[in-house]
Amino acid sequence: RGGASMMASADDREEGGWDAVIQVSAAERRKLSPIVSAYLAAQAALADDSLDRAKAAATALTNAVQKIKFERPHRARAAWSETASALLGHGQHVVAADSLERARQGFEALSETVIQLLSRFGNPTDHALRLAFCPMANGSDGALWIQKGSEIASSYFGASMLACGEVRQEIPPDGYLKPTDGRAPSERRAAPGGGHQH
Repeated sequence: RGGASMMASADDREEGGWDAVIQVSAAERRKLSPIVSAYLAAQAALADDSLDRAKAAATALTNAVQKIKFERPHRARAAWSETASALLGHGQHVVAADSLERARQGFEALSETVIQLLSRFGNPTDHALRLAFCPMANGSDGALWIQKGSEIASSYFGASMLACGEVRQEIPPDGYLKPTDGRAPSERRAAPGGGHQH
């Protein structure tokens, strides 16, 4: 009596980064592994300055997206529908690119969606992933990406500045990407007219 109510705690009533987490079984999560693997192949290709390999990986990614369905829970199905649509659009941007610069523009948007996927559904692969950030990318606004190794391999600069950046976070298998700092993609790229007002 008179004690602090857990139901009235700020964490319960205010929307936070963890509110986006979708609980699915490990088997359901594994369905997403081909998508993340294809994304990682695109990331490595751009770090190697290989447009052809990046386009091939993005094609594999869009093909994998179209094969995945989540029947339940309903929340997972709804979240996946939104994520899948973004993955297809940004993946096609990379597939259609006629230069490394255009491919990297598409890859940045694709990375933001993959980051959202890892925040919502968790890491579907059997190895740790790393969230990396390069402050010089995107016209010095900075950009995030996901990579497998712990040594920085910038997809945005390739050989010219391969080691530019830092690892911000490690995501173990079946672990969730923790909400990022002020550089959160969702806040930097709010939908026109639909963003949150703070």
